[in-house]
Amino acid sequence: AWDDHLESRIRECSLLIACVSPAYEESRYCRREIKFADLLAKPILPVARGPYVWGPGLTLMFQELQIHRLGDDLAAERRTEAALAWLRETFHHAAERDAWGVVLLAHADLGLTDPDQEYGHDRFVDALGDEVAAFPGEVLYVHGDSHEYVVDRSLRDRNGAPFATFRRVETLGSPRVGWVRIVVDPASRRFTDFEPRWIRGYW
Repeated sequence: AWDDHLESRIRECSLLIACVSPAYEESRYCRREIKFADLLAKPILPVARGPYVWGPGLTLMFQELQIHRLGDDLAAERRTEAALAWLRETFHHAAERDAWGVVLLAHADLGLTDPDQEYGHDRFVDALGDEVAAFPGEVLYVHGDSHEYVVDRSLRDRNGAPFATFRRVETLGSPRVGWVRIVVDPASRRFTDFEPRWIRGYW
């Protein structure tokens, strides 16, 4: 079972790296992971995209741990540039092939529904908006990260209006593990349906 596997990996690790964020702290399993590692006296290295402070329920236990920022270093800049190059190349190839749709698969929740929170993806979101505006077909952005099944049109143009050709699909994850079936209609050249499928026995 997933719980057994997770417990075993934490017991075997020499260091737990916690990529902290609001979504991390809201995740029941992430909170269990870091508390279990602390119980086992494992070294814990918290890292964050930008300035960050522990939220309620974790401050008491981990306030003495310095949260290392990853947002301003050269490696983060290179990762961002690589992601932007990948994005532009994807839409370039789609245009060359006269594709009617583009599906982008990534881990990160871009924070499209929470604009007041700093996610560190502003440049990517702006570039994605520009590519969606120029592309005549449909675009799906499929991601995990927050582990809540969601299908929405949360990417907005520079005037604040949602893009009609864009949809975000947040896939299933721990503790309710599963997958999403996406139905494509070749005749209309559209993504017509999204069906979550949960795998029983993981919760």
